[in-house]
Amino acid sequence: MDSKHFGYKKGTEPFFNIVMEGLKDTVDGESFWDAVAEDAVFDFIYHFPGFTNRFEGRDAYRIWFDGYSNELHSADNLRVYKAEGAVL
Repeated sequence: MDSKHFGYKKGTEPFFNIVMEGLKDTVDGESFWDAVAEDAVFDFIYHFPGFTNRFEGRDAYRIWFDGYSNELHSADNLRVYKAEGAVL
C-alpha cells in the first residue's frame, strides 16, 4: 500500500497484505481500504478486554486502526471461510 494512501500506517501493511491474500479474486481494489465498502460492518468473534466486537462503517474501523501498534509478519495456515450468501 502506498504510504500516501489514507489508510496507510507503518507496521500495518503485513496485516493487510495477509487479509488481501485471503480475499484475492473476490474483491476489487489494490488495498484493504480500497476493497472495503464504506458501509461495511466488521464483527469479531474473539473477545479481548477493551476491544469492541463490532465496527460499523469502514471509517470507524480505520479510525480505530490509527491506534493499532502491533506488527504482524505472517499468518501460518491462513484459512478463509466464506459465509453462504455473503456479499464480497
